[in-house]
Amino acid sequence: MDNLDSKAVLSKLQILLKFVEMDMTACQTTGNLLKKKTWRFKLASIFISFLITITLGLTLNTEETIIGINVGLLVKNLAVILSALLTAVNTWEAFGNYQTRSGQEAAMLNKLNMLYKDILLYTDRNETCSYDTYVDFKGRYDAIQEEYIQDRASSEKEKSDSETKDEN
Repeated sequence: MDNLDSKAVLSKLQILLKFVEMDMTACQTTGNLLKKKTWRFKLASIFISFLITITLGLTLNTEETIIGINVGLLVKNLAVILSALLTAVNTWEAFGNYQTRSGQEAAMLNKLNMLYKDILLYTDRNETCSYDTYVDFKGRYDAIQEEYIQDRASSEKEKSDSETKDEN
């Protein structure tokens, strides 16, 4: 394939650029979604913790009743329910691993962005694009993809290992 003419190599580089662009868009969309989820879970955790603290800090007449329900017991039960909800929110956030995954998307986006710029700079007004350079760019693209897959697999394995430890 070393005999490919420069136009054919340039065409291959343009196609590679389209793949990089698609992956960059996907990383950015996914990363933003994961960041939003992370913030929502953190804010929910803070808000529920706030409610628990306020509920436990209330000084109430334990003999008082509202609609036949003891207020002291109601507040105590509300605190227990909120604590259970807080545990569920924090467990789900840890299970989703949104913050780590968001970081992985951002790292991949940065690497793809550098590759994208390098290809653009190489192809701009270059009439003698070489096949070897295309192979180098394609190799970098494949390495970025492989690294991303490995990162995702290792974070999934860590999550699985921690779940196994929790069960024992």
